[in-house]
Amino acid sequence: MVDKILKSAGFAKNKTYKETRFIKPPTSTYVVYHDNYDRQGADDVPVLKYHVVTFELYEPTIDSEVIEKLEKTLDDSYQYMVDGWKKEERYWIDSENIYQTIYTFEYYDKRGE
Repeated sequence: MVDKILKSAGFAKNKTYKETRFIKPPTSTYVVYHDNYDRQGADDVPVLKYHVVTFELYEPTIDSEVIEKLEKTLDDSYQYMVDGWKKEERYWIDSENIYQTIYTFEYYDKRGE
């Protein structure tokens, strides 16, 4: 689901989005994501994965077009999310000279699908 959302929003895997961190970040707008999950199920069979996903959007300058595209893609994926998605207030990271906005959402993934 993470790849589908970010690719649909116009990001390229390992170029403008990556899991955990970029050792050398791109100079353009990019996303770092975290996908935490736990296994759940009944009768001692862990058939469900409950994901908690965080997108960290980094922008050298505010890019309204990228934001609109990402948020539209999140809206399009709303039906698969547990309780929609959340957006934190954008803030400036002075030491990095970059803006950061954090998005979070949760979803279930069934084993075998």
